[in-house]
Amino acid sequence: QFLLLFKGDADYERGKEFAPERAADVARLDDELTSKGVLLKHHRIAPSSTGKRLAGPKGKRTWTDGPFTESKELIAGFSILDVPSLADAITWADQYAAILVDNEVDVRQMAD
Repeated sequence: QFLLLFKGDADYERGKEFAPERAADVARLDDELTSKGVLLKHHRIAPSSTGKRLAGPKGKRTWTDGPFTESKELIAGFSILDVPSLADAITWADQYAAILVDNEVDVRQMAD
């Protein structure tokens, strides 16, 4: 299994939704992957302004309220794919990237 991590951008952090045609394109790709038994899970994640971050060593941990403006690689969403190889995961990630245009997509294999 492979995890696709979709990076956020300034529009994501402002809570801006995809244009209707882009959202429809993502939904169509999700439907295709689901019908093929490839897509196990796909979700957008709320902007960092709605979150909290825990940091620091044991005993000195602190919580910070979002937004996390100092972070340059915030995650805006993820998909979990059940495919046999990295090459297959890359193929599907490329199709998402074509729809998302300027956003980055990380592809990572799930570890046991």
